[in-house]
Amino acid sequence: MTRPLNVLVFSVICFVVAVPASALSQRIEATYDIIWKGMLVSTAETSAELSSGSYSLSAEMRMRGLAKLFVGGDKTTFSARGLVGSDGDLQPQEYRSQGKWKGHAYQESLTYNPDGKLAGLVKDWPEKWQQENARVPVPEALQNGYDPASMFVALMRRQFPANAGTAVFEPAVYKVFDGDTVVNWSVKCAAAPVTLKKTKHSMGGEAHECVFSRELLAGHRIAAPGQKAKKQDRPRKRRSGRGRSVRAKSYDGPMKVWMGRVQNTEYWLPVKAFVPSEKGTVQMYLKDLESFASAPERLALNRSSR
Repeated sequence: MTRPLNVLVFSVICFVVAVPASALSQRIEATYDIIWKGMLVSTAETSAELSSGSYSLSAEMRMRGLAKLFVGGDKTTFSARGLVGSDGDLQPQEYRSQGKWKGHAYQESLTYNPDGKLAGLVKDWPEKWQQENARVPVPEALQNGYDPASMFVALMRRQFPANAGTAVFEPAVYKVFDGDTVVNWSVKCAAAPVTLKKTKHSMGGEAHECVFSRELLAGHRIAAPGQKAKKQDRPRKRRSGRGRSVRAKSYDGPMKVWMGRVQNTEYWLPVKAFVPSEKGTVQMYLKDLESFASAPERLALNRSSR
């Protein structure tokens, strides 16, 4: 099973670059359409509160149509909160996720100490899911890194060059721990933006194309006798085009995300994404976007102290 957050990735994805300090905090609300084999299978709504010293993110993904039958649930939610260090690096404090898998409820949470080390881990998954997705336990020394939701915030804070002087933006590698696995995600982004067309699912506009690759460091899957390794734990191989329907549009490349800037802010959002999965490529499009400037952090602190 591909975990819902990995598709939302919207779990996709994770990269931190310092953002210039600002006196204002920003609230950004975005809605995404998620397409699979030409069908609208899910709608994801996200809300982020971002400032120079802290962040929080909440998201809700609702299944649509036939997707409910495959997943056995109609809603997945997750949230994260944390601090922003003086160097601009994110310091996760808490991550929570809950939803349903084949009709059975699940929940997961990670909490962190001030030094960034894991303080608590709760994984309440259905027994059948644990049997089908058994993994080698992650060593304690590797139980650190960004949580899945903070990855999304980190991507929003990534700064792209104002003037494209090179063909490729500086690549980077980031470590992510989701409670079951430790993964190094590497990203290469084009310095020059491209213009995406507006469609019924997407707002379109200028965006930078980013290519992601995944290296599993810990939490390898334990295959049951006679069971083949899951696709996400095997090196990807490109399939030949033979035998494909000429009418069907297919994509068999790496994960790609196109990042566009939120107008009048220093933050970015995925505008479009192609996420390969066990069941085929999932496409994600930014459909609606709103942003609001919040009161200065100093004033907010003064009010809370009265």
